[in-house]
Amino acid sequence: MADVVLEPAEVEPRRLKIRSDWRWRLLNELFALFIALLFLVAILLVLLDSAPGHRLIVDQIGKFETASGLRIHIGRIDGSIFGKSQLRNVTVADQSGVFLTSPNIKLDWAPGAWLTNQLHIDSVTADRVTLIRLPKPRPSTKRGPILPGFDIHIGQLRIDRLDIGPQVSGKPRSGRLWGKADVHSGRALIELQALINNGGDRLAFRLDAEPDRNKFDAGARVFSPADGLVPAMLGTRRSIDLTIGGKGSWTRWRGNAALDLSGRPTARLALGVDRGVYRLQGQWAPAQFLTGKLQRLTQRSVTLRGEATFKDRILDGQLTAASPELRAVAKGAVDLARDRYRGMRLGVDLLRPAALFPNMKGKDVRMVWTLDGPFATADYSYRLTSQYVQFDETGFTALRAEGRGRLSPWPMRVPIRLSARAITGVGDVAGAMLANPGIEGWLTVTPKLLAA
Repeated sequence: MADVVLEPAEVEPRRLKIRSDWRWRLLNELFALFIALLFLVAILLVLLDSAPGHRLIVDQIGKFETASGLRIHIGRIDGSIFGKSQLRNVTVADQSGVFLTSPNIKLDWAPGAWLTNQLHIDSVTADRVTLIRLPKPRPSTKRGPILPGFDIHIGQLRIDRLDIGPQVSGKPRSGRLWGKADVHSGRALIELQALINNGGDRLAFRLDAEPDRNKFDAGARVFSPADGLVPAMLGTRRSIDLTIGGKGSWTRWRGNAALDLSGRPTARLALGVDRGVYRLQGQWAPAQFLTGKLQRLTQRSVTLRGEATFKDRILDGQLTAASPELRAVAKGAVDLARDRYRGMRLGVDLLRPAALFPNMKGKDVRMVWTLDGPFATADYSYRLTSQYVQFDETGFTALRAEGRGRLSPWPMRVPIRLSARAITGVGDVAGAMLANPGIEGWLTVTPKLLAA
C-alpha cells in the first residue's frame, strides 16, 4: 500500500482553525466569568442592603475600636446604606462607658465616591444628641499624616438639639450645633458653630489648613455669660469673651488673642509658630479679680513671654511672668499623655517683699522649686535664699531654707531645714548667742494655711 503524504499547504489552514477556536472559547469563558462575577456582586449588594445585611454591618461596627479606645454601637439601620439611611439608637463609648447617645441620626451620602478615593456626605443630621459627659480617650502612640489620605466632604452637619448632662457643667443644658467640612487634595476647610439656648454660650471655629502648601489660617470666638457652659466647665462664675485669630503657614504663623473676663480687658497676647516652636508675648491683668497677696503681687499688668514645643502630647518649653513685684520663670516639660512632670523647674524672684507681707523687707529673695514624676505624687525639692530678710525689727542674714519630699493630698507635710549666718534686731547678747542658727522640722501645708 502506498504511503499518503499531505502537502504543507493542506495542513496549515486546519492548524489556524484549531488555534482560532481555542482563543474564542477562552474569550467566551472569560466574558461569562465576568458576567457571573457582576451578577454575584449585584446579589451581594442587594443582600447587604437588606435587613440581614444591615445587621451584619451593625455587628461589624460594634466590634471595631479606634486607637483612642472609642466604640460605636448602632441599634439598627433603616433605609438604604447606598444613599439615604437612618441610624437608630446610636451610642458612643470610651474605656469608662457610654458618653454620647442619639435615638436617630440621618445620613445622606454617596458611596460611589469611594471609587475615586472620596468620602462624600451630603448631610448628617440628628434631631437630638445627648452628651452625658466628656470623653476620656486613650492616648495613641501611632503616628501618621495630619490630614487623611482621602478626600472628605460634609455638606451639612447639624444637631437640632444637643442635650448636655450635669456631669459636664454641673447642671443640664441644651443647645444646637451646625457646621460643614471639606478636606480635599491635602487642604482642610472646616467651619463649626454652637449655641447653648439656656446658657447663652456662642462658639465659632474656622480652619483653612493646607500643610503641603504651607498654609494655616485659623480663628475662634467664644462668648459665654457668667452662668454659661464654658465658665462652669472652667470652674469660674465670670463671663468670658475670647477671640483668637491669625494667618500664615505651618512653618511661620502669626496671630493674636484677646480675653475679657466679666467685661474687663484681661489678656492681650501676640501668638506665633515658627517650625514647631509655639510663642506668646503680651500683657495679662489678673489683679482686678484677685484679693490679698495675689492681688498685691500682680497689682499692675503682668508681662508674659514664653515659647514651647508640643510633640507626642509633651509640652516642653519656658514661660516668664514679670510684674514690678516679682519675676517668675517656669522651665521644663509636662507629659500630658502620662500626667507627669519631666524636670520641671520654677524660680521666683521677689522684687518687692512688702507685696507679700507688709512688714517684710529683703534683698535678693529667691525661691526655686523642682518637680519630677506623676502630677499627684511627684518628687519635689525647694530652696529659699536671701542675702537679708527682715520682719518688723527681726532680721536674718544669709538666710537659707530647703527641703525635699513627695507630693501628697492636703494637708501635706513638708520637711524644712533652715539656717542663717546671724539674727539681727534681738540685741547684741541674744544675737551673739544665736549666731549661725539652724532649725530642722516639718511644715503642714494646705492651700490656705502654713503651720510649723
